[in-house]
Amino acid sequence: MRLKRKLIFYALILSGAMAGATQVIIKPQLRDLQSEVQLSSIVTPAKSEVVKLGWNSIITSIAVKPGQKVKAGDLIATSDVREANEEKSYLETRRAALIRDERRIREEFEMAKKKQVTMNELAAKDVIPRVEAEKYQLTILEGRKSVIQAQASVKSIESEIANIEERIRAANYYAPIAGIISALIVDPKQFSGTLLADPDSLLAKIDEPFRFMAVAEVMDTQVKKIEKIKKAEVQLEGSQEIYQGTVTKISPAADPKTGLFKVVVEFKKEGAPIPAGITARIVFKEGITKKALALPWNAVQVEGNKAWVISGSGEKKPVKLGIRTRDRVEIKEGIRQGEEVEASLW
Repeated sequence: MRLKRKLIFYALILSGAMAGATQVIIKPQLRDLQSEVQLSSIVTPAKSEVVKLGWNSIITSIAVKPGQKVKAGDLIATSDVREANEEKSYLETRRAALIRDERRIREEFEMAKKKQVTMNELAAKDVIPRVEAEKYQLTILEGRKSVIQAQASVKSIESEIANIEERIRAANYYAPIAGIISALIVDPKQFSGTLLADPDSLLAKIDEPFRFMAVAEVMDTQVKKIEKIKKAEVQLEGSQEIYQGTVTKISPAADPKTGLFKVVVEFKKEGAPIPAGITARIVFKEGITKKALALPWNAVQVEGNKAWVISGSGEKKPVKLGIRTRDRVEIKEGIRQGEEVEASLW
């Protein structure tokens, strides 16, 4: 019988706790409140650069992994250059042969020019007919064309060799900036053997460390306030840490579709990189502080332009709101200091 009473007693306590677990009774208090402008934003790196494959290649090694810090000039990956080296070797053999041909043609042309001088002298002395010296002038013209063509062939193949050498140099891919590897075309843990890469495909994306942008859209009524304040606090989603930021850009005109202005706030964050697409809250404090009756947000319900609280007796009471901060809001009308209201625990 005693055990049964105990079980009933505990059951009543448990049911009462479950029934009121989400609500507590609190009282509004006078607080120092500072007027704020709060915005929701998307966070991106302040600067990112990519490493691209400049030509169709076979990646042979990857020297980095996602999340790794690199310095400008650090090796990111290498690609196979065997075919390029073979092509270069063949072209260099051809170039040597063309240089020999060009030298021979030039020497023959120089000899022909000397012969022309001699024939002109003999024709002037009537030793040979003048027409014979004039006909030999055609040989000189053909010789000059042959020299030009031979020189052009040498330049052409040297250009091909230079392109091959550039491809060989480009087979080593380096970090263009100091930063954190935020994307790779292949996971180094799964990498083995070779990987054929498409031309101009992304090899790696590097985000500059510690500097980030929070981009938000604001109404025209907020732009003037933000222009005056310029400084902001940035709080990342899921974090309690606050970062100090500065407005670096406000779009000169509103988006014609949304009617909103874009505001960019830059801030610094040490440590691990920020995941792509994370949201943040930007808070601009206007610097005006006043003593006001305030409640935490979990005691106030808002729908459109209407706001209300639930009194300790369960009555729904409309209220007029004033200054709003991250965790509290001014109650201008509707309840008095010391009056009990319900607040949600979550």
